[in-house]
Amino acid sequence: MYASPETDSVTAVVRLTNYGSTPVTDFDYTLYYMDTQESVSARHVVLEEPLENGETIPISIKLRCGKTMGSSDVIFNVTQVNGGYNATSLPYTYITIHTVAVMPRKRVLIEDYTGMWCGYCPRGIVIMEHLQRLYPDSFVGIAIHCDDVLDSKPYGYSMESEWGPTKPSIWCNRRNKLYNFDSTTDFINELNVVPVANVDVTAEWNTDSTDISIHTLLTPIIETSTDNRYALAYVLTENGMKGENWYQRNYSDLWDDNTLMLPEMEKFREGGSYVTGLSFDHVAHTSQGISTGIEGSVPEKLVPGEEVEHTASFSQIKDLTRIQCRDSLMVCAILLNTTTKKVENVAQCRITSTTTTGIHALPAWSASAVSAPEEHFSIDGRRISASAPGIHLVRQKDGKVVKIWRGK
Repeated sequence: MYASPETDSVTAVVRLTNYGSTPVTDFDYTLYYMDTQESVSARHVVLEEPLENGETIPISIKLRCGKTMGSSDVIFNVTQVNGGYNATSLPYTYITIHTVAVMPRKRVLIEDYTGMWCGYCPRGIVIMEHLQRLYPDSFVGIAIHCDDVLDSKPYGYSMESEWGPTKPSIWCNRRNKLYNFDSTTDFINELNVVPVANVDVTAEWNTDSTDISIHTLLTPIIETSTDNRYALAYVLTENGMKGENWYQRNYSDLWDDNTLMLPEMEKFREGGSYVTGLSFDHVAHTSQGISTGIEGSVPEKLVPGEEVEHTASFSQIKDLTRIQCRDSLMVCAILLNTTTKKVENVAQCRITSTTTTGIHALPAWSASAVSAPEEHFSIDGRRISASAPGIHLVRQKDGKVVKIWRGK
């Protein structure tokens, strides 16, 4: 948990489980502060309802905050249960308090090396959709398509070889590889790691909508040492990509013996060997510094109170012929620990317009790309029904985009 030096106390939530045969009605606990080597005498807690065998309940514990920057542990020790000795084999736990100048805004990056041809790759789609549904404010996803119609080698060959030699390869902050459909434990564990800095990013089209200007602000949380170096990387992604002839290969053995029931699984459980009509999100189009970061983008040392700004750009967007809808593009700013190769923090944003109307011309697909059906978008980039009233941006089958007005 986090606290500022001005805060006197914080409340921690500890989960207690009864492993004994007797219901627990009350207990006593002590606290030991590791930073000051101070013990707090026993405190008595009476439960509103008895805690039965095998049951777990959350208990709120008030803790004193540290006054200096850094992390310190508090030992929470249950000494007595129902007035007698606590006989469990592990009666204590550690609570870590991070005293910081700025409260962290942590987000977690999920990178999925995937392909439409890959029958096991629906696992990555389910994991990404599941985590985004549960943690919409903390999740950032990037799908790196390999050897299919969406493959533009956005990360280059070396990154795919290192991080995604088999498909799918799904990474959580480049620290843990995800295998389970429900990867919430890995996600939460990573979310609880204190980042060295908050990351905020904005992006804007230039006046003729050919380039994207990016501005990133780093707000340091803890002071770093020269033992670890950091750098920024950027990725341009797109949501809601569709194609008339696109399908996702889907192996039945992913689902035959899988008892986990997530709503994100339904389209694959019932979809057969080739699932059509999917919308592909988080699709990477291009990147900068994705392996080791952009040199010089972050100073050698980060110091709380000293913000860091960085500017970058994506140029000649018209050359990225796989883009379907510019208003569905996102810019991801990734803070990399270049020493450990892990992701420290990440942010993403939509791209604002410098035009008066906010409407951009969309690039046509190249002749070699798979043709897409006619699609209708609102001016803010949302897919809408062809019969919806109002202004439509219509992508025609030949790839051209026209603006129309549809009355009620």
